[in-house]
Order: sequence, then C-alpha cells, then structure tokens
Amino acid sequence: MNSPTFSIAHGTTKHAYPFTSLPPITSRIPPHIVIIDTGRKLSQLYDSDIAFERDFAWISDSATQDMMTAMQRIYLAWMGAKPEQRWLEGGEGEDEDDDDEYSD
Repeated sequence: MNSPTFSIAHGTTKHAYPFTSLPPITSRIPPHIVIIDTGRKLSQLYDSDIAFERDFAWISDSATQDMMTAMQRIYLAWMGAKPEQRWLEGGEGEDEDDDDEYSD
C-alpha cells in the first residue's frame, strides 16, 4: 500500500503516513549520537520495557521495536559503564605493553 503524496509550494512534496513513498534519507549525524539521544529519551519515559502497544501503536513491525529496544539498552549500558580507577587517574590500560602488537 502506497501512502499518498501531496504537492505543496516551491516543488516540495508532503508525504503521509505510513510514508512508503518517502525516499531514503541520508543523515550526517553520527549513529552514536542518534543512539544517545533516542536512548536517553526512551530511558526517561520507561524504567524497563517500552510500552509499544500503549505509546507506539502505529509501530507494529518487530524490527523497529527491536531497534528501539536496542537503542535504549545500548544507552543504558554506555551510561552505566564505569572506567577502571587506573584509567581515571590518567594511567594506561591493563597491559601497557599492548602497543607492541601494533608496531612494525
């Protein structure tokens, strides 16, 4: 089923839900910024599981739901990560000799 499109002023087109006529969108926003922003917003709204049936009834495909859930979980993992004290104090990682693996 194609979504209707409407011509509006200055050669632009208005697309209607479910946006099947909308071409792919290219963004210059780095993916980690999208994850941080989306994950933060979802985490502010939901302590645990996202209430898809209640709040996102128009999102019925499991791939989109899985992606939203993954962004929330990645955000929580990133925000919950605790660096080692050694790193916080300006020291190297666990093995200072790891640099040798990458030298020629």
